[in-house]
Amino acid sequence: MVHDDRSYPEIVHQVAAVRASLDGVVEVIVDDLVEDCVATARKGGSVKETVLELQQVVASGR
Repeated sequence: MVHDDRSYPEIVHQVAAVRASLDGVVEVIVDDLVEDCVATARKGGSVKETVLELQQVVASGR
């Protein structure tokens, strides 16, 4: 975009829009992961491992 003579405020606006879109995707993925982990724990899976997996995913998203 810089090479296309776009203004810096326009570039920053576009980057912010992309970031917001990606945050939305991450939210959907984490919601799905939570549902999957709860279902796994209910089926007799390891609750400790499930909580650890969720903690790792949340921590990596920060």
